[in-house]
Amino acid sequence: MVEPKKVDRRKFIYAGLGAVALIAIGAAAYVAMNPPVVTQTVTTSTTVPTTVPTTSVITITEPKPDKLIFQGHEVHRKAAVGANAPGQTNLIAQFEEVTGIKVEWVTLANPENYDKLMRECSAAEATINLAHCLTTWWAPRMANLFEQLDPWLEKAPIEDFDDFMPATLKSATIGGKLYGIPVRCSGSTMMYHKGYFEERGATPPKVIDEFYDVAKQVTFTKPTGEKVYGFSSNANVGELYETLTWFARSWDADLITPDYKVVCNQGPVVQALEILAKMYRDGITPPNFTQLQNQDHVNLVKEGRVSLFAQGVSYIITHNDPKTSKVAGQIELGYHPPAAEFKDKWEGTSPTFTYIWSMIIPKNAKYKSWSWELIRFLSSKKSNLILSMQGTDVARTSVYTSPTYLDYWKNIGFPKYPDVLQKVLKYGRPPIPGMDNFSQVAQIIGTKAEEAILGKKTAQQAMDEAAELLKPLMPKS
Repeated sequence: MVEPKKVDRRKFIYAGLGAVALIAIGAAAYVAMNPPVVTQTVTTSTTVPTTVPTTSVITITEPKPDKLIFQGHEVHRKAAVGANAPGQTNLIAQFEEVTGIKVEWVTLANPENYDKLMRECSAAEATINLAHCLTTWWAPRMANLFEQLDPWLEKAPIEDFDDFMPATLKSATIGGKLYGIPVRCSGSTMMYHKGYFEERGATPPKVIDEFYDVAKQVTFTKPTGEKVYGFSSNANVGELYETLTWFARSWDADLITPDYKVVCNQGPVVQALEILAKMYRDGITPPNFTQLQNQDHVNLVKEGRVSLFAQGVSYIITHNDPKTSKVAGQIELGYHPPAAEFKDKWEGTSPTFTYIWSMIIPKNAKYKSWSWELIRFLSSKKSNLILSMQGTDVARTSVYTSPTYLDYWKNIGFPKYPDVLQKVLKYGRPPIPGMDNFSQVAQIIGTKAEEAILGKKTAQQAMDEAAELLKPLMPKS
């Protein structure tokens, strides 16, 4: 694998002699480069060209801090500072150099991240200045905890904001108002072992109606006695809602709608669960299918034990890493197959499930103007292009047609990556809408779905029971 291309820093920063400071940061960065010599709160306004079509007048009414504290996951930090490979671009250092403001990171695993974010936003004053918020955390009450960003967009616009894929903004929108800006995206697609498919004379399914038959065709036993399974995924009880959603989305179906209607016992979801149960019953999935954690599933693929599977798009790199995978060079990206009746609706794919990390500002935080400038900087077209080649997938449409980006993925051996990912993000949506008791909801769905897969109940019985348990848990409007 070749190293990600480094974007020339001199081309990224425009150092005008008091005119334009940093094209992606805008007026506040200009003020930071030319600060008034004062020690108290200063009101400063200036007009500078920005990356948006019109000229912006930005008024800063709070002092410049020594630092901003940014809470997130280590994945976010490493992408932003270019720590995933030698020669990558440190975007945070560029922001620090131009503004004179240090960015201090607080990185935690997701459960601890959520707990700390809720504590911070519920305090009299947050000790952090901005943070990342994951799709599943966006309960309706976040509108009371996070800064509404529409006024900030009006006062200091983000460059070409319409370039963001609309679907990636929805999870951070509550009551028609925006509270977060997407910075990292992921979504699931179909992948397959092309060597096994060639050996078995099979073709990857183009519609979900073919999925069972194809998966059965590529289930076989090697001369060594080792079995290769036709389908696998992380289907443990806590994550089974993802796999069930993945199949249901072939019919554009939800388990719970974005407005919190429980529909997991309706036709498409039941049909999706019947497919999973049949594959398990017929030995197409591993016998411990409903116990597989994500790493268990990944290990099976890398050991050459799986022909066809569902996985996050970026795992194509993991599965083809010659240092850790026995199937390097064999795993190919495919498209999430739609139902036959929808085969022409979404450019040959389906509205799979996605997860979006959005940058937010706590309502009770200090230095909001400067936090917004950091968000604007990381949200610019150039920053997004850099981030997309430093370990994080982004939400800007323009990135996926950029010659630099297309060449990058072609050069490292995955030319289909941009097209597959763009369609995942363009049409996809979260598996379940955000809510405070998300884990409990996921556990109920997984427990009942497992009963159907193991043959203890019919798919309809299991989902009827799940629906009755879920309804009292839905947020009240």
